[in-house]
Amino acid sequence: MLKIFGAIFFILGISIIFNAFQGITGFAVYENVDLNIGVVIGVWFVFTGILLFVYRKELGKLNNDKKK
Repeated sequence: MLKIFGAIFFILGISIIFNAFQGITGFAVYENVDLNIGVVIGVWFVFTGILLFVYRKELGKLNNDKKK
């Protein structure tokens, strides 16, 4: 499930970064945002998407075992 959200965030981030440099027709929700803010938001979505995509549930299990 996290891989699906990771892929969605990654694609969303790429489209936001692309829209920051060149306007996408029909992307009216994100139309009047400054270039720097658009790039930062896009990079955040890409980075978060990558983290969600590569996250393994075993890491969470290892942390729970250490607490016991």
